[in-house]
Amino acid sequence: MALRRYGRAPMCPHMPRPMTLPSIQTFRVSKFDGTSATLSSNLVDQKNLVFNDIDDFVNHFCEDPTKARSIRKILVATNGIAAVKCILSMRKLLMQLFRNDRIIRFVCLTTEQEIQSKAEYLKMADYLVFSPAGANTNNYANVDEIVEHATRNNVDAVWAGWGHASENPRLPEELSKRNIVFIGPPSKAMFALGDKIASTIIAQTVKIPTIEWSGSGLVVESTGEEEEGGNEGGGGGGSELEISKELYLKACVSTVEEGLASMKEKNISYPVMIKASEGGGGKGIRKCISDEEFRLNFRRVQAEVPGSPIFLMK
Repeated sequence: MALRRYGRAPMCPHMPRPMTLPSIQTFRVSKFDGTSATLSSNLVDQKNLVFNDIDDFVNHFCEDPTKARSIRKILVATNGIAAVKCILSMRKLLMQLFRNDRIIRFVCLTTEQEIQSKAEYLKMADYLVFSPAGANTNNYANVDEIVEHATRNNVDAVWAGWGHASENPRLPEELSKRNIVFIGPPSKAMFALGDKIASTIIAQTVKIPTIEWSGSGLVVESTGEEEEGGNEGGGGGGSELEISKELYLKACVSTVEEGLASMKEKNISYPVMIKASEGGGGKGIRKCISDEEFRLNFRRVQAEVPGSPIFLMK
């Protein structure tokens, strides 16, 4: 087990990076006729099925051979209880399906700090790969780091748990380019509902009430392309919508002066929240009750989540 060491120079936290926009995504908004959703009746009861190997399992359930994909090695790109839950649950399922809970190998991403803490999930891993210690932007929240490990170790799939990089649409996007499965929502869904700015614009588009913010009044124009048919369980057709770069930027503020001007334009009074769209866990969010606090906290948000788009909300 080789320990990878990095000599990367830390970035000064007080030097804000240029704002980087998320990749523009097209997503589908479905109509709903008001009826209750019902489960499909053709659910497969697999509790009594036992398979010889993974290929046997895939061939049994996958009707389209072009979409068949056998998974034999998984990168667990998270830590703590999320990693423990992943490995325990999957090993239980493997024992049930194959009578062999080692038919899939687990590669766990870790750091020197995790090793020193003797984290429980490390005992369950088949292999360990190392990333730089410190903030999660160096390891579990670093998309490039995760993709590098996934590619170098020839894994078939990646599980990112929750928190860290699990809600970053770049992760499934980059893995897909390398033909690696992301165990989670596709990047389009991740962007549409995971990005704070995009999701609020979507809410306004479908006429869900929102409180005053720097993107108040912004809506997505439909392309007019209707989806034929409907979803099982009562959902009707839908239309393709796209949040353009221009529309996204209209909801953002990049300087203190832009922020104060946006408050006047959108009639946002104090107290106001300054939010980084990529923030989370208490980082990238500050409450202000005066112009003086606004100027100070705006720069703090920029430093806490470097490069993230920033918006304001009542």
